[in-house]
Amino acid sequence: MNGYLLDTSILLRAWHRPALVPEHMRNILSSGQPYSVSMATFWEIAIKTSMGKLETVDDPIEKARETNCKLLQIDPSHIKAVGKLPYHHRDPFDRMLIAQAQVERLVILTSDRQFSSYDVELA
Repeated sequence: MNGYLLDTSILLRAWHRPALVPEHMRNILSSGQPYSVSMATFWEIAIKTSMGKLETVDDPIEKARETNCKLLQIDPSHIKAVGKLPYHHRDPFDRMLIAQAQVERLVILTSDRQFSSYDVELA
């Protein structure tokens, strides 16, 4: 394991409603252990914000940098891995997170039960 990868909902809860983040995940985030946020997450936030489906900070990437998280770029190996995933989950952003976690050997912090259908470690 090389650290943790936050899904979009956990990231947004950590910023806006930390009490809704499960305690074991809050402990991970406050432990000083490395964690990442995918650029796919910021893409999803931008789309949902522009559609009026989400309100969050003005600059999510800067907010993430302030918390010392690693910004995980989308690599060709991640794209190849998405293409090999079984189609259990329909959300393209979540599928990218799953592929990135597999390739980078990251544990995903999520409350989305559909992630458990994949060969990926969850916290």
